[in-house]
Amino acid sequence: MSHFWVGDGVALSDFAVSLLIPFAGVALFIFSFFLEKLLARF
Repeated sequence: MSHFWVGDGVALSDFAVSLLIPFAGVALFIFSFFLEKLLARF
C-alpha cells in the first residue's frame, strides 16, 4: 500500500473500505464460529 501517495487519500480510503468490508465479514464469521466452539466446551 506504500505506492499510494498522500494526495490519493480519497482513493486510498475508498480502496481500503472496499477491501475491509468483506474481510470484516469473514473475520466476524470466523470469530463467531470459534466463540461458539469455545462456549460449547464449557
